[in-house]
Amino acid sequence: MKLAASKGHAKTVTLLLENFKPICEEDIACLYLAAAFGHMSAVDVLLNKVVELKEGPKPRPEAYIECRWRCMTALLWAALYGQSEVIKLLLNG
Repeated sequence: MKLAASKGHAKTVTLLLENFKPICEEDIACLYLAAAFGHMSAVDVLLNKVVELKEGPKPRPEAYIECRWRCMTALLWAALYGQSEVIKLLLNG
């Protein structure tokens, strides 16, 4: 799933999430890879799944504030790589 997310293949990410396994803490890294590379649709798919993982339904901004991978959030990864559209998506949901 990390490869699909890093390449922006949202349909593949969706297929994997729906048919093979629920998202787990390790897969949160996929969200950060998609954010860093600016793949909006993959970010959207993964962000919705990460929100489901964290204590049930929450506002979308909670996912990028609370979920951390290598001491960074999806918002920080997107900022580091200059992905302004992803930043807008993460902030505005």
